[in-house]
Amino acid sequence: MKSLPIILTEIEKLPAADLRRLLHMLVDKILATEKNAPQPNGAEPSFRKFRGVAKGFWGQDAQEYINQLRSDERF
Repeated sequence: MKSLPIILTEIEKLPAADLRRLLHMLVDKILATEKNAPQPNGAEPSFRKFRGVAKGFWGQDAQEYINQLRSDERF
């Protein structure tokens, strides 16, 4: 894919908040695609293969990140 390096260059310019939004959007897209895609041998779609891919992405503990998101949503 020739456009992938261009996309990655643009992604590198994004601030952290936009990177988080992009990550969530990509995850949603992958889940929707897996849900609708036929699976070999009738297996259920699995998102488990992506577990740990974004480890360290936020630069903080996952629970701290969730707590911060929840406190931000209340205002």
